[in-house]
Amino acid sequence: MDVISETVITESSMIGHNPDTPGGTGLGIGTTVQLDELPDTCDGQDYIVVIPEGTDYEWAAYRMNRACGQGCSITGAIVQKDDGVLIYNRLQRKIPIVDEVAYIEKIPLGKRAAVEVALPGHVIRTLSNPYGLATVFGLTPEETKRIAPIARALVGNRSAVVIRTPQGEVIERKVEAGRITFHGQRNKVEVSINDGADIIMQGMERAGQLLDAVGEAGTNVGGMLNGLRQNLADATGQPFDAITIGDLLAVDAMIPVSVSGAIAGELSMESGVAIASMVKTERVPVQKVAQAAVKAFEKMATQVKA
Repeated sequence: MDVISETVITESSMIGHNPDTPGGTGLGIGTTVQLDELPDTCDGQDYIVVIPEGTDYEWAAYRMNRACGQGCSITGAIVQKDDGVLIYNRLQRKIPIVDEVAYIEKIPLGKRAAVEVALPGHVIRTLSNPYGLATVFGLTPEETKRIAPIARALVGNRSAVVIRTPQGEVIERKVEAGRITFHGQRNKVEVSINDGADIIMQGMERAGQLLDAVGEAGTNVGGMLNGLRQNLADATGQPFDAITIGDLLAVDAMIPVSVSGAIAGELSMESGVAIASMVKTERVPVQKVAQAAVKAFEKMATQVKA
């Protein structure tokens, strides 16, 4: 069970993105730079190349290949159009590429960034983990605590971009409560967490017998449900997308929230929705765990007798 609400992070130093058609796989870390400003010679830095709309994918690949050939280190790319795969296929040195970034002009240049893309059917691991982000960006414990909600919102994404900006450049970052999509035998129903527990339960009832429930990517409810799937996938060895939500319960709740700018320790009670979910997995992995436990017990009993 978890309590879901909108999260506001003041002076956030992270932004994220999750497109449908990323290119390549892996984690790339470097400094953001425009494609046209990419240096031709190596200066000891790793670069994340930003490719704006209007750039031909063949020219982008040629420009990056030429820079790499002259010693420049390119570890990832961020693209405005959906050309990620087209560019990736033409690169001599393969890198992770995140595309479909609508507001690419807002990406700060000259900042430390990380691009992560997982294999099809898998999810990112480093950028969805606060401790992974702390390692990548060299964060302090206080900074790690501050960006934890953003890392959680990226759980379950196949790809993501995270950029660190100096404190104060990003005034506020909101992680929405999000929406749940119920896949039932009768209907597919989408409901907002902000509508409250009663509406959520009515939406699940309209969907019919629940086959699966999916949380909106990049939101708190998406992070909760995807995190649950990821934990069970790790525990059972099943693929992430093979685990489904079999039942769900929503209850209205009140959450104590720290008041920004108030006296230290002052709290305000705000509305939220408590979500409890039941997850379906194959019995076989669980049976394997039970069998291993039985064998270990029998072995220990034999050693005691001896």
